[in-house]
Amino acid sequence: MRVLLIFNSIEHSGAEVMLTQAAPLMRARGIELHALSTGTQPGSFATVMASSGIVVHHRPLRKSPVYFVSLVRFLRASRFGVVHISPERAFFWYTLSARLAGVPLVVRQVHNVFPFQGLLRVRRSVQRRVSCWSSGLWSSPRGCGPSSTPAPSDRSR
Repeated sequence: MRVLLIFNSIEHSGAEVMLTQAAPLMRARGIELHALSTGTQPGSFATVMASSGIVVHHRPLRKSPVYFVSLVRFLRASRFGVVHISPERAFFWYTLSARLAGVPLVVRQVHNVFPFQGLLRVRRSVQRRVSCWSSGLWSSPRGCGPSSTPAPSDRSR
């Protein structure tokens, strides 16, 4: 199975270090790890990650439909079984790109709860619900869950 992990930039941080250490074990179990840096530079930890056997890709984020069309093509050609999205930045567009590319499992990791307000709060709320819905999941203040589970009341937002 091929797994892609999307980062803003590949830095010496928790997820990157854990993946680098786990890479040999995952490879032994038939999991091929790829990391995508979407920062302006690949990141200071990218070479360390690559030396552990993780395939590192660098595609600096551009707020352009052309960028996301090329991302869909890249994802489709790479035939990833899982795409794991780490950044908050552009998560909706990464999710949509992965779904359009036919990736069977798209996972979004939430590192923090940002106190969005006003129109940005409304936009993020809609994006989260559409992302969960497009993956067959429901959304609640606690995140997404299987579609067979009834969605709890969402009055806190």
